[in-house]
Amino acid sequence: MRPSNTTALRLSRFRRTAALLCAVTAIPALVIQSSSAPPLRPLDIAWEAELSTGVEQLFDAVRSPDGYYLTGSTPFQQLDRPWGGWVARVSDSGEILWRKTLPEPFSSNWGSIATASDGSILVATDGFRLTRLSPQGDVQWKLAFGSGGYSTSLLGTSKGGCLAAGVSHRGDVRVIADTAAGRLSWELTFGGFGAEGGGVMAAAPNDGFYLGTTTASPMSDDVPGPGRGLVDAWLLRLDPLGQALWQRRYGGSGNDGIMALASADDGGCWVAISSDSPADG
Repeated sequence: MRPSNTTALRLSRFRRTAALLCAVTAIPALVIQSSSAPPLRPLDIAWEAELSTGVEQLFDAVRSPDGYYLTGSTPFQQLDRPWGGWVARVSDSGEILWRKTLPEPFSSNWGSIATASDGSILVATDGFRLTRLSPQGDVQWKLAFGSGGYSTSLLGTSKGGCLAAGVSHRGDVRVIADTAAGRLSWELTFGGFGAEGGGVMAAAPNDGFYLGTTTASPMSDDVPGPGRGLVDAWLLRLDPLGQALWQRRYGGSGNDGIMALASADDGGCWVAISSDSPADG
């Protein structure tokens, strides 16, 4: 089944150093694009909105009822205080509805964003700091889970809470679940004797979720195997409590990793993999 021909979001940094948001019209294309395949048709830009004229980074975006929520960061020298994170809401036509600065330290890893089932906004920052905001951008609560590392993906749950996935201070994949009230529900790490990358997530049936990452670990009780290359793609399907229902390892003789996941209509998921492995394995 092909993805629907709906409006997609493209995030880039161009026009010198300004942070820009582009909404583009999605064009059906091959899910997997090889070096020998014909080039894809360029996407048609529907509109373009400039968020600032300074040096900014745009990290993540998620759909809102009438547009998009965005998160990014601003370097220290552009602020009159040592804060770097911001959240913005733009309409479907590119109008900036509001932008709020959050009191979080600047980091090159700043910002994952998602929406909760009640419509509130969830933002994760460096060090597994979570912030929940109203649709108007007002802070409802903030949490800091500590123990180092940083988050790379957020996923709202059906009960109003959220899942945060990222990298622990030991180099494992760390997943944290919190409730709608901002209390820790459970925390797990995934990994073996080697290094793992940051996780990306997508919703699965029955309140479960898919977790995608990279692994350089050999086969063990914690990581399936055997290893296929230098770094492999690692996909897990987990239940609502983070217990693995199944897991698979993919890749060739080079470096392979899961870059993004998206839920499919049949309960499975779309997987985007980056690979420099040769075609013969």
